[in-house]
Amino acid sequence: MDNEAQVITINDRVIDLNSGEIVHAGQAEQLPPRLLCLLKHFIAHRNQVILRDDLIASVWGHLEAASEDSVNVAVSALRKALGDLRRPHHIIKTVPRRGYRFVLADTLAADATTEADGAAVPAAMLKQQTPALVPRRWLLLLVILALLPTLWLLLPEPANNSLHGGGNAAAEELPSVAVLPFTDMSNNRNQSQFADGLADRILHMLTETRNMRVVARTSSFAFRDSPLGIGDIGRQLGVDAVLEGSVQHDGEQMRVVAQLIDVDNEQHIWSRTFDRDSAELFALQDDIANAVTASMVDSLLPASVLQPPVNRTVYDLNTRASFEIERFTVASLKRGRNLLQRALQIDPDNLDSLLLLIQAEKMLRTQGPMRQPGDADIVLPHLQQAIELAPNDPGVLLAQGAWQFGEGKPELAIASYRQAIAQKPNFADAYTMLGRVLYRIGRMEEADDMLDMARRLDPVSPQVAVWQADALWAIGRAEEAVFQLHKNLQLFPNYPLTYDRLATYLLQQGESGLAMRYILEQHRIDPDSPVRWFRMCEFYLQLGDDISAETCTDELASQHHLPVRLPYMRQILHSFRGEWQAQQEILESIIIMHPYNPLNQSLLAQSYTFSGDCDQAEQVLQQSYPGVYAAPPQITPPMTLAAISAAYCALQDGADPDTSPLLQKLTENLERMRLAQGPWQVTGHQRARLLAMQGRHDDALQELDKLINSGWRYYWWRLDAYPEFAALAERPEFIALQQQLEAGVATQRAWFEANRDVQLASLD
Repeated sequence: MDNEAQVITINDRVIDLNSGEIVHAGQAEQLPPRLLCLLKHFIAHRNQVILRDDLIASVWGHLEAASEDSVNVAVSALRKALGDLRRPHHIIKTVPRRGYRFVLADTLAADATTEADGAAVPAAMLKQQTPALVPRRWLLLLVILALLPTLWLLLPEPANNSLHGGGNAAAEELPSVAVLPFTDMSNNRNQSQFADGLADRILHMLTETRNMRVVARTSSFAFRDSPLGIGDIGRQLGVDAVLEGSVQHDGEQMRVVAQLIDVDNEQHIWSRTFDRDSAELFALQDDIANAVTASMVDSLLPASVLQPPVNRTVYDLNTRASFEIERFTVASLKRGRNLLQRALQIDPDNLDSLLLLIQAEKMLRTQGPMRQPGDADIVLPHLQQAIELAPNDPGVLLAQGAWQFGEGKPELAIASYRQAIAQKPNFADAYTMLGRVLYRIGRMEEADDMLDMARRLDPVSPQVAVWQADALWAIGRAEEAVFQLHKNLQLFPNYPLTYDRLATYLLQQGESGLAMRYILEQHRIDPDSPVRWFRMCEFYLQLGDDISAETCTDELASQHHLPVRLPYMRQILHSFRGEWQAQQEILESIIIMHPYNPLNQSLLAQSYTFSGDCDQAEQVLQQSYPGVYAAPPQITPPMTLAAISAAYCALQDGADPDTSPLLQKLTENLERMRLAQGPWQVTGHQRARLLAMQGRHDDALQELDKLINSGWRYYWWRLDAYPEFAALAERPEFIALQQQLEAGVATQRAWFEANRDVQLASLD
């Protein structure tokens, strides 16, 4: 069939698959090239479940889709073009947790096909006709399709046993809105905090709705003063409509102009001007929020959402504090904490103040000294007070989950986060924290699901981007992780955590010199953080510079009291130098002070194996990692280091390497671990260690050769100290590989010294 005949009819749309022209009701529109490609892909795989990853690879390519949430936007646009707007959609159906299904009746598929851009298209669907000439044989089908929404309502609601499955589908189907920061139009332009607070509370009220998806503040406020048009901003945020406005505030009078704008056509859904007395601020916010919900979902906010803050001063202090906390530097966190302490002096039982203070204290704790046994828990009294005030409040449940995870109770934390989401489906922070906990306990795919949902609700959040990059890296999608972090830097150039993660992943890719530059930059942005200083000391070792690492550690000790992290840094120095007894003594003391981090036990067990003491190593491992000794062994990626030490010691006790269930389980998990080179405990040379344990010494050498030639330098030192490699230590090939590895590290160190003062942006 010639190109002119490749025309398909869907609903009452006639679509030319060559040109992308759609004719509907006598009007012609043009499908953009990307949507035309998407339509052809759907047609070629009609009535099949198309996985999101397959769709990304076939139509976008991984990097762009991972960074822009392009699939959701494009599918929504294609649905609109095809007239598939009524929910539930009957042409492009969402398959929860998986992807989409392009549904066409079997009768449309004839045996004869023709090719459209490499995809088989049913010849019976290819027409040259106007919309008015719909064949009679399709009339019954059209009637059935028209009745589908009504018939759907008569069916029982399907059970939903997956939080993310239900949440993802709901978020994709619901009407969606973003609230941009309101512009300060006052004469002196000194009312920006007032304008931010006004928009922030409107957004907060909208997030309480269950029948609308609302983008979180960190994402929508990222477009402050953006040169982009509303359509482009809305598409980047993945929403149907955007609320923007301006504020003139002078003394006791305020004028607020609010506009709800349709993202597709950039036309006003409504535009209203409010002239009010300042005392009516909260009533004004209620009016605007209700106007949005009335337009988007034909309903009003419940009365419980419209309860105004009790004290205006406290409300202002809380708003200012929340913006400081989001910056996530030690200085900004301390400013936020001071504001909240002032708020609680005015209103000691203010729930918002308590929850924000808990958040600030927790974040400060991550950047300062860890709590030691016997230390007072400065968070717990505030949390207990918040629980007494509102035990089922989503924010309280979020704070409770964070405390539970910090106390080494991840399953309780997961339950708290899930309960918070059940109470507040738009709660991006709860999805973020749930994903983070799942990631930390090794449930990587689930973590990625939760972080993906957080990203839908908070699409350009710097924190979500970093943690989703962690999850992507840990399941082997390294390029996407690094690309996402670079995009994050473009939007938030002063967010230090992004620099830290980029450094880690660049290091794992062999670029330790460039990684060190990123570590220096995160320290420059947040100089008050001892943790970021600690990272700088540690990274000197990655460059083979133990003298600078020790000097850095001494300087850190002179400025900060870090009873866990400073000893931890010193045990790494002892490991670098092969001083095993000194390392073991420090690790034993750290475990007493901070027993909830299992990495310390793994390092201690490994150090015992390095010094030839498997009895001590097994005693530590059996107590800390009983799953490793279960039948069958239960090993998650964070347990890899411990499991390898356990496997080595089992072989010393007489286990058969050919039948060892622990070795078999490690080997099963190896490919993903090798690809991921993460999370943190997976350093990259595990495959060579396992091969050596199995007596496959030539294969182990080949694996080391491949690894070192690929640029591996992540915790690279003391390769000859691993007991598994004892049989290789005198072989010339092994000695040559060690020399090659050290030469590569020296090259990276020289590059860093030559480029340490060059502008970072010019080095990427």
